[in-house]
Amino acid sequence: MTLAEERELEVVKDGLAYVRSDDHSREPHWHAKYPWLEVPASLPNNRGAVEATFLRTEKQLAKAPEWKSAYKAQVHDIIDRGAAIKLTKEKIVNWKGPVWFVSHLIAPNPHSTTTPVRLVWNSSQKCRGTSMNDLLMKGPDVLNQIRAVLLKFRGGTKLP
Repeated sequence: MTLAEERELEVVKDGLAYVRSDDHSREPHWHAKYPWLEVPASLPNNRGAVEATFLRTEKQLAKAPEWKSAYKAQVHDIIDRGAAIKLTKEKIVNWKGPVWFVSHLIAPNPHSTTTPVRLVWNSSQKCRGTSMNDLLMKGPDVLNQIRAVLLKFRGGTKLP
């Protein structure tokens, strides 16, 4: 792990807080602050780009009714769990902070009978040359460590 990755990991860890309950949920859960490299106010309002993505998604769903019902169920589940909210026109008009919407796409999942499509959040979508991911710290690549463990396990190598 590089020195920069260690620093970013510390910022991520410092932004984590375990809470027993709050306005979001009565259940214990973790709060995580976004590890911004730059203030999010520098993001342009990407509403038009996200609406265009949504219209393309609607066209795809119109061609496959079974996908549409699975998609709709997943969106309702996300809202029911409080992971997302439906924005009213009033909330949008009255909001005074930075505006950046994270679009989502549908990813076909042909080997699953319960979820023929999955929602995939696209925080790397660019608007005027910038994406949300561009402004966030990346931290260390922990997937390489996981791959190494899996390869050692599959190869019969004992871990220290």
